[in-house]
This record gives sequence, structure tokens and C-alpha cells, in this order.
Amino acid sequence: MIKVLNIASFIPIQELELDNDISLKIYSDLSKIYGIKSEFVKPVGNIPKWAAFIKKSLKIRREIFSRKDYFDTKYNLKIHFYRDTLPFINKLPFNTDFLLPLQYKIYKKFLKDLIISYQPDLIHSHSICPDSYYAMELFREFNIPYILTIRGSRSGFYFSKQGQEILRNASAITSPDHRVFLSLKQEFPIELIPHGIDDFWYNENKKIFNSDKYRLVTVSRLLEMKNIQIVLKAVARLLQEGYQVTYDIIGDGYFRENLTSLAEELSIMKNVRFHGFQDAEYIRDIYKDTDIFVMLSYPETFGRSYFEASAQGLYIIGVKNTGAYGHLTDSEAIFIDIDELQLVEAIKSINSDEFYLKTSRAGIKVNELRNSMIIEKYYKIISRVIASDQNSHQTYYE
Repeated sequence: MIKVLNIASFIPIQELELDNDISLKIYSDLSKIYGIKSEFVKPVGNIPKWAAFIKKSLKIRREIFSRKDYFDTKYNLKIHFYRDTLPFINKLPFNTDFLLPLQYKIYKKFLKDLIISYQPDLIHSHSICPDSYYAMELFREFNIPYILTIRGSRSGFYFSKQGQEILRNASAITSPDHRVFLSLKQEFPIELIPHGIDDFWYNENKKIFNSDKYRLVTVSRLLEMKNIQIVLKAVARLLQEGYQVTYDIIGDGYFRENLTSLAEELSIMKNVRFHGFQDAEYIRDIYKDTDIFVMLSYPETFGRSYFEASAQGLYIIGVKNTGAYGHLTDSEAIFIDIDELQLVEAIKSINSDEFYLKTSRAGIKVNELRNSMIIEKYYKIISRVIASDQNSHQTYYE
């Protein structure tokens, strides 16, 4: 049985705020389909006792992270909390040449004991900092190969001296981010692997589109960087020009109050619906009643919701050089700058012929992102790396 130890700072903990679950889902599927065993290490801030008295949320985090380990019941995976000496080290600037080695030395025993007890065949790092540095140091000490998946907006770290060292030592490099892929492919053997889309999202029925009414939808966390405020202003402008427009917003987050206030200020609340956080079936039902998925998020590593919406037959509007850009082309979607007027013109440009042409082309491309096909790609990489390593090394655990 293949055993993988994953190091992933950004995975959801069910009692806390939601985070991207893609890493957990990948290895849950690898377990179901190919029998790969995996456990996760999540680096977390070492919250001091006094901080728990200042803020309730810090108290909750301290209580959760004080556990020896944690079991994710949704994905049936074990998670070990690795308490960093510095809270929020993964949010520090790129110049971490001194801090990361110090961090590793102080808490090396935790990781070393875990390696010896679990005895993984492979380490998989799922984000930029500090995950990849820990993976490299464990490789140096135990000779365990590591795969590096580059996600997140801080890909500039890999152009630092420390980042280049991490890339050179990796046995395989992947990224769902087309920008990262283009920037590294000349120097490193990186593979572009998008996030997989479940069969649940695919709609074989042709969508009926009526360009007399624009039915927009966004599915995302409600953060300022998602730029939903730009979409609301575009909706207001279209309504002022006499167009019929509805806009459904699915998701929740700290910026929701700002967005509802803006919608009220623009006098468009009767055309906008805030649904809050919803499950997949609810989202799919909304997709059936809408035509255009718009998300002007920047930066966006991949953005699964673009492709889930596209699989349902929606027309996609995104931002240049981020998210779906590079995975879908201008012949399959519209990509604009983060600009209210550009968005207005993009929406107005959509007619029935344009809609069916681009959605059908996008459907062909998105069909290649079926989850089973993406999981197979990961399995082939894992198998290749382990086979190569077994030909050149003896046991790591002596």
C-alpha cells in the first residue's frame, strides 16, 4: 500500500471557518479509487494562552489546535496539527530565509516522530509557505521524495533563492494555476493539473437562453478580493439603461454586509438575491435558472466554481491572467479587466449565437476536467515518483 504524508496549511477544519477542501478531496478520492493511504499535517499558529482571553475566536482555535490530532469525518482523513512557533508564519513576506529554517529546527522533533511512526513513501506539499520548506527538509533528512503543488497568490516565493532550492529538490511539481505553469515550465518539469469536477455538475441538456433578460450568478466566499461590488455596480448600470437583469449571489463571508449596503445604496435589492452559504444541490438548482456566471476574483489560483458552472451550461465571464484564464480561452469564455464598464459591455455583447457557440466550446474543454481523469493524473505521478525512488534508495527508517 502506498502511504503519503501531506503537508497542507490551507485545509478546512469543520469547527472553524471554511477553507478550500481540494487537497482533502484529492486524497479521499485517491483512497477510494486506488487504495492510497494518506494523512495530513496542518501547520497552525501556536496561539499563546493570553491571546485566548482577548478574542473568542482565538480561544476556540487554541482549544482545537491543542489536540494531538483531528479526524475529518467528511473525507475520512486524519489530520495532525503542527503548531508553528510564530502565529501566521504562512502570511509573512517572501524573505523568510532565516525564519523558516529556525522554525523547522525548533519543531523538527514533531515531524521526525511522525515520519518514523507513519513511515510514508512520499510527501506532498500543498501550498507555498511554510509547507514546501518542511517537505524539502524532511526529504534531506529521511530521503523521502516530495511532490510540490503550487497554489495561492504568493507564487513569487518560488523565484527567491529559497524557493528555487525547493523546486530543484522536488521529484514532481504540479499547479492548477496557468500563470505559474507558464512562468516555470521553461526551467522546471511542472505539470498543469486543474482541479477535478464531479460528475454531479455535468448537465447534458442544452440550456435555453433568452438575451432579453440577463440572469447572472456568482458563487464564492464574500471577500473584497472577489470584486462582487464591481458586478453590483454593473447590474445597476444595466438596469438604468433599460435592460432586464437579475443577480444571484451564493456564499458568505466578512464582506457580505458591505455588499448588501451597496445594493441598497444602488437601489437594486429587488434584482439581487443573497443566498448565503449553500450546498451543491442548491447551487446546481440556481444554475438551472441562470445563464451567465460572472466572477471577477483576483487573484484566483483556479476557481472550481467557474468550471462547475460551465459544466452546467452557463456562459463564463472572468478576469484576465487569473482563475479560469488559460484553461478556457477567449473562444470559450470572456475575460476582462476588473472594470465596471468592461463588464457591462461584455454582458451586452452576449446574444443567442454567441452564447451557444462559447458554451458548447467550453463544454468540450470542461469535459476533460472530470474528477476521475484528474485523480488518475495524480495517481500516475505518485506511482512514477515512488517507482523511481525505489530504484535508487534503500529504506529511510533506520
